[in-house]
Amino acid sequence: SDSKIEPKVVRNFAVLFETTHKFVLSMPVNASAHYMQREEKFPIYLFGSYENYVRAGGPNGSAGAYFPSIQTVMVPLAALGVVQQGKKFVSKRGRSNFVLAHELVHQLTDGVAFSPWYLEGSAEYVASLRYTRGAFHAANSKSQVFGYVRESKKDGAGRGLGSRVSLMPLEKFMDLSYRSFTAGDANKNYAIGLLLSYYFYHVDGRADGAAIKQYIKLLQQGRAETEARKSLLRGRSYAQLQEEFRKYCGSGGLMIEFSKEL
Repeated sequence: SDSKIEPKVVRNFAVLFETTHKFVLSMPVNASAHYMQREEKFPIYLFGSYENYVRAGGPNGSAGAYFPSIQTVMVPLAALGVVQQGKKFVSKRGRSNFVLAHELVHQLTDGVAFSPWYLEGSAEYVASLRYTRGAFHAANSKSQVFGYVRESKKDGAGRGLGSRVSLMPLEKFMDLSYRSFTAGDANKNYAIGLLLSYYFYHVDGRADGAAIKQYIKLLQQGRAETEARKSLLRGRSYAQLQEEFRKYCGSGGLMIEFSKEL
């Protein structure tokens, strides 16, 4: 950090870092990639002022970022609810660490997969879970995750989609480039990416995440996205997967109306 942070705040962040690392290893995403085997520290930079964050390369208007080229997370302290009191920076109650958790997942899963729906969806998945000191609570988390997607809180957590949303066909959504995914209605794309990741983790097939783990394994072996995607389809057409996903989202209080044209 470029600013003096109170020891209690540092301890809280240290616990969050280690908890996120442990949780990602427990996820069915084959996160045993080379990056998870490193013995040196993970570079994470926190900034006391937004100006310093942007000056260091943080995208203007963002609440935090991960830079794959230098494998580094950068986040302004204000996005983490850390405010300046005199010469010190202290935590403000009622703030969420969802921004930092999101960026940490990107750092910890670097090289796991390449599709933006999964890259951002898996990071949103962890960020959306209830976190208490030392634990992310993934069990029985459906209402928590759908609440995150439908609502928006004062601290900025949540995507605020409401109960009804229109979306392009699922096949087209899963084929979006990173530029297209993050441009336009990125808020909706991140939310749907989260739900799709959650669906493959906890619902699809035997609800054991086997299909998405195989998908990532194939990508890590250098297989093409189209070939790896077949493990997610499990013999289904995209139309069949879309209908199953639509019904599941409806059970969580989000009605998705897919357009018919690719």
